Amino acid sequence: MFEILSGLISYPSDNISVFNIYCILKLCSYLEIKCNCISQSKLQTEHSSTELLIEITKKVGADTYLCGGGAGGYQQDDLFQKEGIQLEYQEFEHPIYPQLGKEFHPGMSIIDVLFNCGIDGTRSLILA
Repeated sequence: MFEILSGLISYPSDNISVFNIYCILKLCSYLEIKCNCISQSKLQTEHSSTELLIEITKKVGADTYLCGGGAGGYQQDDLFQKEGIQLEYQEFEHPIYPQLGKEFHPGMSIIDVLFNCGIDGTRSLILA
């Protein structure tokens, strides 16, 4: 894991967005997770708030928008329905995996999972 993380940490960028995208794509590659990443800036969006989410969903050709549990406080769900977009709320249940120590600590980064479970164990947790 040190070799993998060293390659991520030493990536030469002073732009946090570029660095994050690089790390996400590289980790997906290591974990054999196929993904299609599109930067919002490439979509040439014009709206904000809920309208922005709808615009992005349409521009990528999707008919469903996956939102987190906290979105209910600011997102206007009725606008999605008016645009024919189905909303699906993520109901994340944190997987429990072996960690050092006596009790499990949820909410750690993928670095914790990688060091405790390795590539194959991390992949099986994500794809379960």
